[in-house]
Amino acid sequence: MHFTTFSPKPAAPSISSLHSLRTCCQLIVVLCGIATMSTAQSQPPVVLTFDTDNMQWYARDVADYSKYATQKSPTAQVPAQNFNVWEGIGDVVALNGKPVKGYFRGTVFGLNTSTNYQPGFGIADVTRGQFAITTLELVQSDGTPIGTIYSMGVIGGPPPPGSPSLQSSQNLAVVGGTGAYLGVVGSMGNVAGARPAPVPYRGNSSVTEDPAERRIIGGGQTRRDIVFLIPRERPEVVSDSSGPIVYHADFRRVTAENPAAKGEALILQAKGLGPTRPSLGVEQTFPADSSFLVNSPMEAALGGQSAEVINKSGWPGTTNLYRIDVKVPDSIPAGTNSLVLTVAAIAGPAVVLPVR
Repeated sequence: MHFTTFSPKPAAPSISSLHSLRTCCQLIVVLCGIATMSTAQSQPPVVLTFDTDNMQWYARDVADYSKYATQKSPTAQVPAQNFNVWEGIGDVVALNGKPVKGYFRGTVFGLNTSTNYQPGFGIADVTRGQFAITTLELVQSDGTPIGTIYSMGVIGGPPPPGSPSLQSSQNLAVVGGTGAYLGVVGSMGNVAGARPAPVPYRGNSSVTEDPAERRIIGGGQTRRDIVFLIPRERPEVVSDSSGPIVYHADFRRVTAENPAAKGEALILQAKGLGPTRPSLGVEQTFPADSSFLVNSPMEAALGGQSAEVINKSGWPGTTNLYRIDVKVPDSIPAGTNSLVLTVAAIAGPAVVLPVR
């Protein structure tokens, strides 16, 4: 085994130099945080709703680990109690009312608080439920990952100021995401009464119940969560001084003098569409064969009508631009029409296209 020979150990840094280094590191962290917040705040928020079925919570009600996840039949309901811990999992079935797959997962640490004295509750100036950490992970119908949204905060009690009007409770902060939701921030809460509970209804189970039986046993909870999301970027058609960069099939620009025709396929140059499949490597540019496709589900609307997305690939020779081919609806009215791209339920700003 070969060991590298090092020069003599330098003198230890002084306390003052360590303080200076720590101060510099703290400043860098603060500046990076400000830069991240500025980037996020420059994007207008979007509201997403997630519907979940077969949601079941499991309370850690026994100390013997060997009994965990062993019981195949439903256990007796375990009442909520302070200082306990619950693990929950459910099936995400819809995003903004449209079918999707995925799962909701949560870990809840029990410490209920109340402004009035109640035995077993923590006395506090705010009425809240437990502390929670949640994960919303979405996949397409074929199992292709879309992205994940992470949140943490407290459940129960009223929603925080500025929340969507539909939100009825909870105070969770969206702390980040991956995939289509990389770099997002925002807030999240619950919409009470939006989806009826199954009959018969099952409450919290014991941790001794096998979660593999969750869908078989049935009767778990249903829920609707609402996310007030500030994305890092939004899908949009690239524009220059001449307007939106939209081409006919022969790559002539679509202009007022050369408008789009009903039924034709247009070529759009877009940005902010998220990761591709396969992923683009570091310092790699999109090839000319259009083999790198936008990973997330994508929609286009022209003149308020759904427009078929024929192609969604990386723009050759670039690292963050995309070629989107969209068919103009046959029933679209002549004149100027707005075009909007939506990726993973996040809609971008509208651009105007002339249609003859």
